[in-house]
Amino acid sequence: MSESMSRRSFLSRTVATAAAPAILRAQGANEKVQVGWIGVGIRGYSLIGTLMQVAPAEAHVKAVCDSFQGHLARGKDKVQTMQKTTPDTYEDYRRMLEDKSIDAVFIMTPEHLHHDMVIAALQAGKHVYCEKPLTHTIEEGLDIIKAVEKSGKKLQVGTQRRGSLLYKKAKEIYESGALGKVTFVRAFWYRNSLPDNPQWRYEIPADASEGNTDFAKFLGPAPQRPFSLPRYFQWRLYWDYSGGISTDLLVHQTDASHMVLGAHAPRSVIASGGTYYWTSDDREVPDTLTAAYEYPDGFHINYSCMFANQRYGYGEQFFGSEATMEVMNLQDLHVYNESFGKDTPDRIKSRPEIHLNATKDFGQPNPTGDHIKNFIEAVMAIYGYGLIALLLGTILPALADRFHLDDAQASWQPLAYAIGLIISSLTIGPIIDKKGKKTGLVGGLGGIVAALLGLALAPDYPLALASIVLLGLGGGMIVTGANALVSDLDMERRARALNLLNLFFGLGGMTTPFLKANVFQGAEVSTICYFLAAFTFITFLVHIVTAMPPPAGSAHSVGVGYGQILSRPAFYLLALQLFLYVGVEVGTSTWLVKYLIGDPARLSERVATNILSFGFAGGILVGRVAASRLFAPGSERKVILGASLAIALLTYGTLQVTGQTAVIVVVFCAGLAMAPMFPTILAMVGNTFTENAAQALGTVITIGWFGLLTIPPLIGNVGGSLGKGLLLIPACALVTAFASLGLRPSPAKD
Repeated sequence: MSESMSRRSFLSRTVATAAAPAILRAQGANEKVQVGWIGVGIRGYSLIGTLMQVAPAEAHVKAVCDSFQGHLARGKDKVQTMQKTTPDTYEDYRRMLEDKSIDAVFIMTPEHLHHDMVIAALQAGKHVYCEKPLTHTIEEGLDIIKAVEKSGKKLQVGTQRRGSLLYKKAKEIYESGALGKVTFVRAFWYRNSLPDNPQWRYEIPADASEGNTDFAKFLGPAPQRPFSLPRYFQWRLYWDYSGGISTDLLVHQTDASHMVLGAHAPRSVIASGGTYYWTSDDREVPDTLTAAYEYPDGFHINYSCMFANQRYGYGEQFFGSEATMEVMNLQDLHVYNESFGKDTPDRIKSRPEIHLNATKDFGQPNPTGDHIKNFIEAVMAIYGYGLIALLLGTILPALADRFHLDDAQASWQPLAYAIGLIISSLTIGPIIDKKGKKTGLVGGLGGIVAALLGLALAPDYPLALASIVLLGLGGGMIVTGANALVSDLDMERRARALNLLNLFFGLGGMTTPFLKANVFQGAEVSTICYFLAAFTFITFLVHIVTAMPPPAGSAHSVGVGYGQILSRPAFYLLALQLFLYVGVEVGTSTWLVKYLIGDPARLSERVATNILSFGFAGGILVGRVAASRLFAPGSERKVILGASLAIALLTYGTLQVTGQTAVIVVVFCAGLAMAPMFPTILAMVGNTFTENAAQALGTVITIGWFGLLTIPPLIGNVGGSLGKGLLLIPACALVTAFASLGLRPSPAKD
């Protein structure tokens, strides 16, 4: 291939987490850069997938290398799955560098190995992309500069904020003079985690051992030590291999500040820190750090980081004589006018981790509170969907009497509802990504109003079923749109936000059976349908008159989105999880009242409906309030496994108890167990599919609706009693628990 490599912007199409190396564009239009990949741990495994996802026409992964055989096999499998070719595998990077066909090398190893690997790759005639930090010392950096100059090859370092539109816009604002004289910069990164998930204490693979882990290759130039799995897999905690906060987090933010201000190096630096929170393990690097930088350009940077509180997240604040500029959490850019002291012009928003898909239409003055407004609108819509989600279970006995239906005929209702949900969830995702997430909310609310009116007026069962299909169409739009809107957060906050959003879904679900049992007791189906239609129409009008959040702006999301989504093995496991869970939850909500008013419980319809409201929906509601502490990156598999086992036990228990009090307690606990499932699965989708987020959510949710399409109707069609059919619910929960063992926890953010 040609020695000259174009810098045409592979950056313009790539997620910032991969930094989209410029080394990957060959001059020859039909040539691919042959890539050798060194390091397939947490970061390397994530980015090798990103490379194959965003640059299939430019790059071909020729070889992978890792000193742990488990990582090596996992990397090989990923390349085979996504690229449909089998890469060469190496445990020694030096042997891989002997391959003359490899053009470029990606280095994703622990920090202490970067210097030797970069120089060896340059000397072997390879272009190099190396994750930060490039070195630990100035002397090592000077060595690499000499090697680059001598080789004539390109070297790119993974400080990805330089590829972000947020920081490019921040640089434009600074250079325009809008901030005046900047004399002080405050940069910070605040994290927190659960006691059983300490920062950087990554999970050690169960199959790792001295026999399949080449510890000597891992040590490289570091001091010799006895074999240690914690040192190998949790190397960030030890000075021999890591600079701790300074080389993992601080480096990102000082580099971003340098980029914005055009600075190069400080005149003096002073820093202090210590281990003040995670004191019970053997970590050597600090969990708290402050640093002060003085620059010859006439400004000062103050940096702080801690691992015991995440209230403010992370960001940079540039204090100028005319204005203050904030870049926060890789999501928002604000400028505060010094003259008026309030939020004024120039704000850009981006989907987290996909910075180059940020909207390019910078907002009007005074946009403070957009995040809150968007969340409130999503809550209003999801509450409206919650009102109709348990409607079928609430009115099923009345519809069965009205149209003289047996259990098999009544089971057509969840079937019709599922068809509508599937169609809308499958089609709305690309539209949301292109037109804006509120498109789903507006369209869904309008569809639900029409469906409720149709259901109230339906003269026969076929027309009632048609209205239920339309009800599903509207519901699918709302679920996908609301969850996609709230998913625009970083990984550490996404699951909690989704849980809070779906708490309001639970509140809506609790409301409808309560109204039927206590306000509209004995009323016709049409009465409650008219009431819900009126409420939904008001919500629809509110959404019509408020501003539409901008689209994601992905240049290639629709064209290749489904191919990218379906090529990921994680999609199928997550889709199976949601398929089973939706079947379990909707199967319970659909048939619970009808089961409780029959044998063996023989409760009144009013009592049974209140159990659906206060027991089942109330349990989900309380569970979502209580579950927020469960959500942390890496905890998802544990949450799903534990919840699934509890659901299996409690739903089976529901079929064994007969007393009213016992039924209420068991049903309430079943709702508690179900509470974290839906937001946890959706958060894993958001963490896995950072590109085409709404499309990925819509696709996985669509598969989930197939659970509604199959499991509730099967319950009604199983021969014998309804109780036998309901045994499908604990059985599905057990399968969900088993399937969760194949899920991988979300990796810790760099």
